[in-house]
Amino acid sequence: DIPGEGGTYALTVDGVETQVAAGETVTLNAASFQNGRRFDAWTGDTDVLTDNVYNATFTMPDHDVTLTSNYFLVGDANYDGKINAQDSNYLSQIIVGGLSAVSAADVNADGKVNATDSNLLTKMITGTYAPSK
Repeated sequence: DIPGEGGTYALTVDGVETQVAAGETVTLNAASFQNGRRFDAWTGDTDVLTDNVYNATFTMPDHDVTLTSNYFLVGDANYDGKINAQDSNYLSQIIVGGLSAVSAADVNADGKVNATDSNLLTKMITGTYAPSK
């Protein structure tokens, strides 16, 4: 299509391509939480997004757009792909101010990393708690 003359363009979200008319409103529908993972951010052509949130809305530009949803494992404070005692130690260091807070350490998703998260992480490690958001 000739730029500025409308037309449809490829919108690829998480590997699935559809055709969308330039100027059309697009709403992304990533899960906010799934299988122990919490939405982190969209990557790719994020310049089209006003807010990088799981349910972002944008106007389709006159070019192709590719976006991929990214998630982190809740409780995986050191981002090694596992939940174990190392995460508990890492979270303890965050709480006392020795390390910077990371999203995965906020186990209960209340916007703070504190003793409550530490207690929940211990329960996750022992198999007595699973986050639901």
